[in-house]
Amino acid sequence: MLLESVVSMAIVVALLGAVFSLLDPVQGAVAAQPQAAEMQQRARAAFVELHRDLLMAGSGKGPGSGTALGWLRAPVVPAGMDGSASGAGRSEDPGFTLFHAPPGPAGAHLAAGLPAGVREVEVALVPGSGCLRPPRCGVDGPGNALVFDRRGRSELVRVTRARGASVTLRRRGAGEGDGFPAGASILSVAVRGYVLDRRRGQLRRHGGTAVTLPFVDGVVDLDVRYFGGPLPALTPASSVGDAARRVAAPCLVAATGGGRPAAPPPPSLRELPAAELVDGPWCGGGLPFDVDLFRVRRVQVTIRLRVPDDAWRGRSLLRSGPPRPSVRRGSVPDRTVRFDVAPRALGTW
Repeated sequence: MLLESVVSMAIVVALLGAVFSLLDPVQGAVAAQPQAAEMQQRARAAFVELHRDLLMAGSGKGPGSGTALGWLRAPVVPAGMDGSASGAGRSEDPGFTLFHAPPGPAGAHLAAGLPAGVREVEVALVPGSGCLRPPRCGVDGPGNALVFDRRGRSELVRVTRARGASVTLRRRGAGEGDGFPAGASILSVAVRGYVLDRRRGQLRRHGGTAVTLPFVDGVVDLDVRYFGGPLPALTPASSVGDAARRVAAPCLVAATGGGRPAAPPPPSLRELPAAELVDGPWCGGGLPFDVDLFRVRRVQVTIRLRVPDDAWRGRSLLRSGPPRPSVRRGSVPDRTVRFDVAPRALGTW
């Protein structure tokens, strides 16, 4: 009798062990769902912000001009925090910088010239056409602005103070910058930069300065690829009307031998190697960029995210060696997000 009881208990224990062995992976999988959902939200936030900023890159028109800002400066630059193309060659962390004009402000004109070689200067403004908020027409500080003239020369500056009809401008970058005559345009712009901090595992964001702030955690890889064709086709600017007021950057005009945009080139795109985008010739004065960046028509971004806690990662994602004893049976694999964006301003050539 005793023997039969022992055998029965052994069978029951074996069956319970089998049942619990089946339930344990399910419990781990259920426990991992919040980690997976949180990573999905981080991927969604990164996609929404980067897609929106890239789509707007180079958009906006100056006061009294039919020129899209993307014709004056490359709207997307594979740059470091200083905003220069040379910064990308020194930085080990991938990233890019872009700019666009927010909708609404119409911009203003310089009442007096902006001298060359001066790092910081106070200038008076006069309202541009269509200005709804005189006298500065949306050029407020602190913030970024774009100064450009009818010849297509441009420079990104920092507005450090705004008072009455005057603003204080600080030049950015290492160069001395060009001089601009009275009547040159100034327009408030939004500068956005994204850079991967591999050490922290963060995608960080900046507003055109060296100060970066955390944007998305758990990002372990960022890959940015640029696709384009030949430089935009230009023809001599001999026509009249609105098209005659559409100017392009002097470096672009010199590279193509033309004066204003002609018919758009055929839509045959290829990937532009990174070496072609940082080898010159250079444009942009104090914040130089490669003229080949005007060839960019589409940007492809790939982001790889990972759960911050090692215990929730799959075995293939752990360090080399045997799995850690603390690894739960539920695991969350890395998530890769890839998307392509064709900035709207680049379709206006």
